[in-house]
Amino acid sequence: MSRKAYTEEYIELQGWDDENGDPKVIKIHPLVVAKFRKLSDIMNVLFDKEKANETSILDTYMKAVAFCMETFEPELSTVEELEKYATWPDLEYILDVVAGIKLNDPNQTAATVGTSGSN
Repeated sequence: MSRKAYTEEYIELQGWDDENGDPKVIKIHPLVVAKFRKLSDIMNVLFDKEKANETSILDTYMKAVAFCMETFEPELSTVEELEKYATWPDLEYILDVVAGIKLNDPNQTAATVGTSGSN
């Protein structure tokens, strides 16, 4: 008997409906390593001081999620199309499921504040 080592999640995006007006359900799951490497390259722009000044955090997250949509819903694989339907919580959730990236992690925020060096 086999067992999946990952979970699949089902999401709906605001206004992403079929021809009958019913929400289209999108199945998402963790990315395979090859896709994860490319996603990491997109996200690493945020840590490159020169490139980080050229793009906003939101633009980087949108580009990252649009890249992920190539796997799950190709019609949403451009930033221009995705931004018509995705909300900030959608971006957070998708990146968490597909790559374990927690954009709004209170534990990470607390750890960062705790290491600020002020006594």
